[in-house]
Amino acid sequence: MKLLPLILTFVIQSNVTSPKPDVSTPESSVRGLVAAYIKMDILRASEFVYGAKLTADQKASFKEQPPQLKELVKALSTFKITDLKSEINGNGATVTLSASADGGDSIKEKVPLRREGTSWKVVGFDVKNIGSQDSKVMSEMQMSPVRTLATMFNLLPVFSGARDKAREVGCKSHLKQITTGGLMYLQDFDEKFAFKAAEFKKVLFPYLKNNTIFHCPSDKPDVDSYSFNANLQGSTLARVKRPAETVMVYEGANGILNFRHAGSANVGFVDGHVKLINKEQAKKLVWKP
Repeated sequence: MKLLPLILTFVIQSNVTSPKPDVSTPESSVRGLVAAYIKMDILRASEFVYGAKLTADQKASFKEQPPQLKELVKALSTFKITDLKSEINGNGATVTLSASADGGDSIKEKVPLRREGTSWKVVGFDVKNIGSQDSKVMSEMQMSPVRTLATMFNLLPVFSGARDKAREVGCKSHLKQITTGGLMYLQDFDEKFAFKAAEFKKVLFPYLKNNTIFHCPSDKPDVDSYSFNANLQGSTLARVKRPAETVMVYEGANGILNFRHAGSANVGFVDGHVKLINKEQAKKLVWKP
C-alpha cells in the first residue's frame, strides 16, 4: 500500500507540462533566459528571445543538447544574479544586470529588450560579421553573456552545421567498427569473404554485437545505412591488389554512395581505414578486386 502514493506522484508529475515562461516584465525575461541556459534547455531559452521563431525541424533538433555550448553554459552556470534593474521607454527596455561568480569574478551589463504584445523579449546585438575576426563583436560576446545567448538564435544554421559534423563523426565511427568486424571475419575464414553481400550484417554481427552501428545518425530512424561491396563476395584477401583503395563497406546501396554529409560519404576500405569521400574522390574508388 505504501507504493500507491509513490505511483500516484509519478503519474501526476509525468503529466505536468512546463509552466509558461514569465515574460511579463523585463527582469523576469532576463532571469528566465539565464535559468534556461544554465540547464541547457535551448527550446525554453528561445521563449525569452525576441524574434526566435523555431521551425518544427529546429525544435526537434534542439531537443539534443548542442555539445559546442557546454563550455559557455559551464562558465555561465557559475554566475549568480545579484541585482536586476530595469528602465522602460515605450516598447523598449534596458535591464542592468549584476552577477557574481565563484572565485570573485563579477559582471555588470545592460541587456536590451523589446515589447512583443504583452511580453518582453531579450534582443541580441548585430551578428552579421560574427564569423569574422571583428574584435568589437568578439569583445561584446565576452563581456555580455546574456546578449550572447540571445544572439545564438540568429546563428541556428551554424549550430545545425555543428550537429551535422557530430553525426558525420558518429557515422565514421560506426563504419570503422564494421570494417574492423570484416577484418576479424577474414581471420576466421581463411582470408575469404565467404558470404553474400546482402547477408553481411548477419554475418558480421557476432563480431560487433551491436545493431545500432549499422545506422548512420544522419539517416532515417531504424534504417540500415551501410552496404557491403558486392564485388568482394566470395573473393579472397590475396586477390585484392589495392586494399587501401578498394571499398569494403560504404554508406549507400547498390554500389551508389549516399553523400549525406555535406556532399560527402563515409567509406570503409579493405585495409581497415575509413575515409570521408566527396563526389570527385568517389570517381577514383576501386570496387573490383
